Amino acid sequence: MRTRKVCEIAGISKSTYYLNCKNGNKEIEDMKAISLIERLPEKMRKRAGSKTKSEKTKQRSGIAINRKRMARICRDHILVKSSVFHYEFEFIHPFEDVNGRIGRFWQSRLLSDWNPVFEYLPIENMIWENQADYYKAIGESTRACDSGIFVEYMLEVILSAIVVENDTVKKTD
Repeated sequence: MRTRKVCEIAGISKSTYYLNCKNGNKEIEDMKAISLIERLPEKMRKRAGSKTKSEKTKQRSGIAINRKRMARICRDHILVKSSVFHYEFEFIHPFEDVNGRIGRFWQSRLLSDWNPVFEYLPIENMIWENQADYYKAIGESTRACDSGIFVEYMLEVILSAIVVENDTVKKTD
């Protein structure tokens, strides 16, 4: 979708759109950091402090994140919270059908409330295109009694959606 059309639909100016995209780099870095943290050995994830996680993240990716920001990311980033909510909703399975759609809807809603850019990201489409991986992540999280597996999967999907959309915007402008 062209930038002008996105701005028209969202009711924002092009400068506001680009400002949000430019500031979105911090969120992308946060997502990369969360993904890297999830790949640390479980013992280190649970016991290591923010300083150790910051150092390991810098070693593995070159992303420098101070320990206060790392603690904040691990504690209360909406990307993590929305993914945990999505998984927990799937886990309790309150309805006979449509639990996946409702879980994905609420995650998208939480993210859109946090940053309107998420209204236009094709997260649902990317999950639909990779349904087997989606259900595999849910199953592995359930067997391991650890939502972290699903959270990591969703962060990768969200990051992919952002990268795809960013590339699309660059090509059309």
